[in-house]
Amino acid sequence: MFIAIDGGTTNTRLALYDGSKILRTVKKFVGARDTAISGSNESLESAVKEGINELLNTYGISSEKIEVILASGMICSDMGLYSIEHIKVPADAKKIAENSVLVSLKNITEIPFVFIPGVKNDCDYTDPSSISKMDVMRGEETEIIGIMKLLDAKGPVIGVLPGSHTKIVEINKNNEIASCYTSLAGEMIRAISENTILKNSLGNDFVLKVDKEYLYKGFDYCEEHGLNTALFKIRMMSNYLNLSHMEMYSFLFGAVLKDDIKLIMNCYLGTKVLIGGSNPFREAFAILLKRFIDSANIVELSDEVVKLCTTVGAAAVYNER
Repeated sequence: MFIAIDGGTTNTRLALYDGSKILRTVKKFVGARDTAISGSNESLESAVKEGINELLNTYGISSEKIEVILASGMICSDMGLYSIEHIKVPADAKKIAENSVLVSLKNITEIPFVFIPGVKNDCDYTDPSSISKMDVMRGEETEIIGIMKLLDAKGPVIGVLPGSHTKIVEINKNNEIASCYTSLAGEMIRAISENTILKNSLGNDFVLKVDKEYLYKGFDYCEEHGLNTALFKIRMMSNYLNLSHMEMYSFLFGAVLKDDIKLIMNCYLGTKVLIGGSNPFREAFAILLKRFIDSANIVELSDEVVKLCTTVGAAAVYNER
């Protein structure tokens, strides 16, 4: 039995796993962003300690019963609990396992931690001319490994992993992570809807579904006129058109995700595209991609696979140690 921690930019998720199923999860609304803002990881330490105790207390389990805590994501960065260097692609579970680190953090728990490294593209990070190739990810490496295992999928495939940041991950024919690309789409949508004049138009309630027609409209308008102009049209729609909350949010999604869709199409070579993440992002990506790709090659993951994948991926890495 072990605990898996997926540390993100804005949230930290902990899961108690018995090797076949997740017994319980705990989500803490603390992440790497809090460390970046405050300059201290104390709030993250406290949240992780609290989350571990919640998991153990639910089942009356002592810490001695937990073999290890598997940590992946931003929790393994300089804004997390322990900083571990990225490894270069190509990378599979075995290579990632060989570069993972066993750490004791007794100020949090007596249970040992295994910190799992993120991966980065293979280029010269000291050369400004390599900027287009520079990219990194933390946490998504375990996520995509888990997805491939749960689906029994074989490369080459493209993984689309929306969240605060959207990660587009290429898996080669050897089932290795070959490259990754990142956008700030999730954070951008949040920032636009909460911290601009559009907050008044979009309201406080985030949508869980998207409207296909207005998703297309936002995408097409942005492609023709650019993002900044497309965003202001949301205010015009709010003021003069009798549109629903979902329709205006869908227009926003279409506009912001346009560049991500174009990036995926630049990578696409006729292979399967596996779309993870939570809704409405998962649904939005699937709808938009089906305009350009045969729907038979679009795999929109189930909620169950999305829930399990990071934990299963961390376990797969640990099993290679």
